[in-house]
Order: sequence, then structure tokens, then C-alpha cells
Amino acid sequence: MSDNIQELCGTLIGDRYQIVKVLGEGGMGVVYLADDNDLGRQVAIKVLHQSLQDTPALARRLEMECTLLAQLGSHPNIVTLLDRQNYDNKTILVMEYVPGEDLSDIIERTFQRTPYQKITGGGGEGEEKVLMLSPRNAIIVAMQCLTALDYAHGRGVLHRDIKPSNIMVRQDSGGNLAAKLMDFGIAKTLKQSSVDTAFTRLTKTEDRAPGTPAYMAPEQIEPDRFGAIGPATDVYAFGVMFFEMLTGQLPFVGGFTELMHSHTNVRPPNPREINPLIKTELAHVVIRSMQKSPANRFKTASEMLIALQEAVGLSAANAIKPGDDARFDFQNPEDKKSSHLSLKTLLFLPLIFSIVVGVAYWQNWEIPWITFGAPVTSESAMALTPKQAQTVCLTFKGVADKQVVHDFARAEWALAEQKLQAAADEKDPDEAVRLFTEAGRLFTAIPEIAAEREYEAKLKEEDVARAIERDNQSHREKEPDYVAPVINDTKTVDLGNGVNMEMVWVIPGKFRMGSREISRGSRSKKQGTIISPDESPSHTVTITRGFWIGQYEVTQQQWLQVMGYNPSRFTESLRNPVEQIRWTDSENFLEKMNQLSESGIFRLPTEAEWEYSCRAGGTTRYNCGNDLSALPKYAWYAGNSGTGTHCVGEKRPNAWGIYDMHGNVAEWVQDWYDPELYKRGTVTNPYGPDTGLFRVRRGGAWSYHHSRLRSAVRDHALPDEKADIYGLRIVLIP
Repeated sequence: MSDNIQELCGTLIGDRYQIVKVLGEGGMGVVYLADDNDLGRQVAIKVLHQSLQDTPALARRLEMECTLLAQLGSHPNIVTLLDRQNYDNKTILVMEYVPGEDLSDIIERTFQRTPYQKITGGGGEGEEKVLMLSPRNAIIVAMQCLTALDYAHGRGVLHRDIKPSNIMVRQDSGGNLAAKLMDFGIAKTLKQSSVDTAFTRLTKTEDRAPGTPAYMAPEQIEPDRFGAIGPATDVYAFGVMFFEMLTGQLPFVGGFTELMHSHTNVRPPNPREINPLIKTELAHVVIRSMQKSPANRFKTASEMLIALQEAVGLSAANAIKPGDDARFDFQNPEDKKSSHLSLKTLLFLPLIFSIVVGVAYWQNWEIPWITFGAPVTSESAMALTPKQAQTVCLTFKGVADKQVVHDFARAEWALAEQKLQAAADEKDPDEAVRLFTEAGRLFTAIPEIAAEREYEAKLKEEDVARAIERDNQSHREKEPDYVAPVINDTKTVDLGNGVNMEMVWVIPGKFRMGSREISRGSRSKKQGTIISPDESPSHTVTITRGFWIGQYEVTQQQWLQVMGYNPSRFTESLRNPVEQIRWTDSENFLEKMNQLSESGIFRLPTEAEWEYSCRAGGTTRYNCGNDLSALPKYAWYAGNSGTGTHCVGEKRPNAWGIYDMHGNVAEWVQDWYDPELYKRGTVTNPYGPDTGLFRVRRGGAWSYHHSRLRSAVRDHALPDEKADIYGLRIVLIP
């Protein structure tokens, strides 16, 4: 066998299979289309590259795929193994041929990472339609894949490489979808996976980590920290893929090392931050599937399937042939639009192509698939009414209406509004549609213009800051001696059995909450510290009532004394902060603490109380100043912590005598998370929103980059999520 993959075309294998053509090629092998001369059908034949045939590990992998596919048998959403042949002393797999295209190509086309193209050229009757990942199609594909995963897991098989390119999707002439899970080349049985070791590399050979970096679960990377591989591993990868299906983007991007760090340490973004039209219930399903700890995810594909059904109102049976009553809206019902747009209109109006397609899919407009090649008449062009064009334009105006736009693209915004007003005043319908279209295009382009200018301004600011720092450095004398904190008052709470909790009194006052620095939502091109938009604008907060706050994070000893068990991973010392704590666990702890209290009420601090206590009268990035060289003296973080937490109080306290406000463990606070909270301006004793999806965490943790330890950083997670970076600090309100 040769690595010239075309040479096998025309070859007869096993006196039965006639190879017709190459279907696809990957890093390990080639898949061919072949005729089964015995049964008169077409099949797919998978072979290794000749250059890899003598690699024992890869040969074993192909044999393993053969064994596992045979173990799985037949399922409508899994590619079926039909036969195993030996050709030139090499194993060859004969599999079911699935016409269609892989999910990665459909995602690319849907989100315009590649252009729309005709599938065939005549435009005549029976021509194949272009398959797009509309909300309906995304849900159907997801449910079918989860059904396949549940079936595989039920037979003791883990896939371990779920990704769009391993999902084949076909749409028949009736519009019904069929998704097929394929490529079990690195799959293992549950028993085999229980003895897997750490995976930290790519997988082209057996000594490399199974999985694709962009979709790998934390336990595939750090099993000692996150536990053994199991069904939840495939659930994580599926969650990443589902995130991409709904947003067109991966939750984490970057080089290999950055991806590994993100999968194990960085909270995945809410898909609604990228596509705000996704329903909250659906976003919750996606977020839960991507939790770091397998215990926080859906335990099985079946559990995730049930949650998805509840979120969108579609049964698994209807996922194959969906009924008209299924709910595929990604918005709340009151936000739906009833407009109906034709793709022929989009072809006639290329300027609004990207605008209308995006809104149409995610607003759940009914869009009949077109037959390409049909002539576009002037009557079809009039399918878009001025009212529909105005709706699209106003939608994108709302998306673009951000503070950064008004700060850095005022002229462009004014021009777009002029176009919008001209369109509203226009009497001629055709001209009104054209003007609304042009205004929508301008509104769509403005955020990127503003972001680029903001980025340039930040670079200039950093250049100035570096120049000032160089000047200061040249005149800087020896660092002044450490100044001891000023502690207003202290209090000791007796927890019993000689276990105490030390608390510090925080006096009422005012402070500037949030970050004054330039924020940038996009992570591309940005160097150095990234300031999240939810930290701004900086605003004045008044705390009118003093309170006691824990001088240290709650320790394992204190938790054990109150709750009777220790959930922590890092148990080298009972003086280490307790971790692996859910927000809901902290509420149980506080309930028992309040049974001990003779005066006052224990609770978590509010976000405002936490940041006020952390800053301790200061206004700098960290409570120890802006100089990063001082941070290691005050905090445990990725730069100095090693591989876990440390005893509380080992670092210097802030100016009010409070320890570990930066790093060690991220501390739950009382508030629900609201990214728009700070836009309300000056406030007094804020308590945050009344409800929400996430609870806030503050202070950063032992595994965090220094930029995520800043006093203003707002982290958040689901209330029932736990990890070895989550802990708490409590306050006592007299």
C-alpha cells in the first residue's frame, strides 16, 4: 500500500469491495467510497496511511476501533461496522457509508466562516438543498448525538474525541435530519479508561493524549486533580461542541498550552454573552455540561438529553422527525418576531446578507430553503418590507449600543443614526429598505471600529505608563520598610473544642468600586491585563453600616468543627482554606453558624462589602499597590502557589489586617451576578439583583493568573458548582 492515496482507487478488496474514490483524508488514514459487489450497495473503507502501518500503537488503535464498533452493534445515530478485511497484511474497516457532510463544515457555513455555496448546479427539481445550522437543526443534531452517546455509554464504550468533524449529518428530501457519530479510533471501554494516566499532549500516537485540545475535558489533562475519565468526559466535549453550534465560536481559543490551562482553570463564557438570543434555560444546559469537575456536570448523556428536552420542549423521538409543536425559540416568547423572510430576498440584497441571516436564524423566523439557480425577480425582491428591514436594523443597533462605541466611534454612530432617520422618513418602500439596510450595515461594523480604536488608545496609554515607570525606576530609592496594618477592632468567635474564628471590624465609608481602566470585550490581540466590561464603569459606593469580616478565609478546621466533614482536596493542613465548596454549601454552613451566634447574623459578604474590605482604603489594582513585584508577598496564585492552597495567614495582610483577600481560594459572596450592574452609578449598600443564573466569586485562587486577582475582578459560577478553587469568607452583622 502506498501513501499515494489515489493508487487504491479501482482496487478490489476481498473479492468483494471495489474502491471507487477518496472520501476524505486525515492525519492517520484515508476513507474511501467503495461498491459492495455482493450486496449491491456503497460502503466506506477506512485504512491507515502506509507510512503509519508499521506503527504498532496506531495498528492497535484501528483494531480497537473495530472491536468497539462491533461491540456497539447497530444504532441509527452511530456509523455501523459492516466488515473487517485484511489487505496486504493490514486491517481494513468496512463501514456504513453515510452521505452528507460533517458538522464542522455546516458550522463554518452557518456562521459565515466560509461562504454559502451551491451544492449542485442546475437549480432544477430534486436539487440538494444547502443544510444550515438553524436553531431547529442545532437542537435536532444535539439530541440525536446525545442519544448515540447514551447508547454507547450503556454498552461500556467512551468515545473520548467528540467534536464536529466526527459528526456526519444528512438531510433527506423531506427535510428530516440524521446525525451519525463516527470515528471511535481513540475510544475505550469504561474499564480501560479507569486506569488512564495524565494526558497533556496531542494524539497522533499511543503515547499522546487522546482527544482534540479544543474539546478535551479537564480530567483528560489533569486526572490527579479532576478524577477518572468517564461518561462525563464525553459530556464535557459535547458541551464544548454544542457551545460552538449555538454561537459559532469555541469557548476557549489559543495555543496548546493556553487551551490546556483554560480547560482546567478558566470558567467558560456564558453562550448568551456571544449570542444574547439564546434562552437562559438552554444556556444553563450548555454551561453545566462544561463544568470543570465531573461531579458538577451532567453525570450521563441521558441526563443532559432530559435537561435539553426540558429547555426546548422537544422529545428525543421528535428529534428524528420533529413535530410542528416543538419549541425551538432561543428567546423568551415575548421577544419573538413574527416576520417571514425568504432567502431569495437575501440573494437579491447582498448588503444585508449577514444581518438578516443572523437575525432570521436566531429569531426563529421561518425561512424556506431555496433552490439555487432560480432567477430572482423584482417581485421576489419586494418580499422584504420596510417594517422588516427596520426591525433588523434596530436589532443590530441595540447590539452595537455599548459605551465603548460611544467613547471611540461617535462619528460612525452619528452617521448610522442619520441613515436610520432618513430611512424612517422615506416614503418610497424600495428606497426605505435600502436605507435601513445601509444603516444596519453601519451599526454592525461600528463595534469592531470602536474596539480597534480602544485597543490603540490602550497601547498608547501603556507606552506612556512604561515611560513613566522607567523614569520612576531611575529615581527610585530603596523600597520602604513594610508598614503594619491599622486594625480597628478584633473579635473571636468560639466554635467549640478550642476552634476559634478571628474577625476584624470594618468601619462604614465610601470607596470607588470597579475598574477605571479601559475595558475590551474581545480577547484577540490584547496584550497584558484584560479588563472585563463588567468591571466598569467605576462608581462610588457608600457603606453606611460597619460589620465584622473574617480575618482569614474559612479554614478546613473551622468547617470540620461546624459541619462535621471536610470536603477539601488539599488536606495537608487543617489551617488550609476549605475548598470544593458550593455556594449552597456555604448557606448550610452559615445556618449552623447562626445557631452559635448570640448577637448578630452571619452571612456571606455582598460584592460591595467584599471589595470595600479588600481595598482597605486604597484605589490601586491590588490592595498592595500596582507593582506586581509586591504581589507574591501578599497572595498565593499561579506564579508562586505550586499545585494547591496554603495555610491561611502566611502572606502579608492588607491595610486593615485582613489576610488572603487576593488568591488562595476564590471566595463566594452573597450577590447574584449581573454584568450590567455597575452602570447604575452611585449606590448605597448595594445587594445586587434579586435573582440570576450565577453567584459571584471574588479574589481569585491559587491557580489564577495575577490579572485575575485584582480587587475589581468579578468572577461567577453556578450556585451548585464546586471545585478545588472555591472557598468562602464570612461576615457578622451586629
